[in-house]
Amino acid sequence: NDELTFLGDEFNQLTERLQVSENKRARFVSDASHELKTPLTVIDANVSVLEQSIGQNKWLDYIKEQTSRMSGLVNEMLQLSNLEEAKHTETSPPHEAYDAAEAVLTAALPFESVAFERGVILDTQVPDTLDAYGCRKDLEQLAAILIDNAVKHSEDGGTVRVILDQSTQRHGLKQTQMLELRVSNSGDEIPAEALPHLFDRFYRVDESRTHKDNSYGLGLAIARSLAEKNQGTITVTSQDGITEFTLRLPISS
Repeated sequence: NDELTFLGDEFNQLTERLQVSENKRARFVSDASHELKTPLTVIDANVSVLEQSIGQNKWLDYIKEQTSRMSGLVNEMLQLSNLEEAKHTETSPPHEAYDAAEAVLTAALPFESVAFERGVILDTQVPDTLDAYGCRKDLEQLAAILIDNAVKHSEDGGTVRVILDQSTQRHGLKQTQMLELRVSNSGDEIPAEALPHLFDRFYRVDESRTHKDNSYGLGLAIARSLAEKNQGTITVTSQDGITEFTLRLPISS
């Protein structure tokens, strides 16, 4: 009994140290992201002033492009840090009655032109209305992340399908009505060994594509955190030339 007590105390102390270490890491990322926002804003403003003074040139365009990309990375890091910090608080997303079908279509609309330019068919199969209660803003961002990811990784001339439906999730005798959003694209299959890591921060299946598509591998990590924040799940399959992400959120939470 004394030995078990000792091992239990050691385990608790280790857990506490790991939690303290994780809190420090999250705080560092958050603080660093905040600190980077100001100089990036200053750089962007100075480039605009220079452009007015000396006119447009390729060097200023390079600075603007890289500043924009870095600002996007900083914003994603900050959001992910805030989402992870929220897991340890009782903060919950603002809930409201909303039309989930309208939210998904709103998220999909900006990608129609992107898909058209690449010859990709964007097929949205969404009901006329789907009443839900939760955080519409989070659903819109989740849909946008998944559609953006699908369009980027679809083969040229391929198809991206966005399907919104309802499903029932069972836990013993309890049944929960869920929103089910499936976003798929045709293209190269993702290796089975890579699938468990897709939602890890900065993970890229193909390292040779790093930064070429203005992505830093944080989108899917943010999507998972947003799903968990709303008591939902997100999963992925990749077979027969089709990669599909499935998001499930409670219709009423």
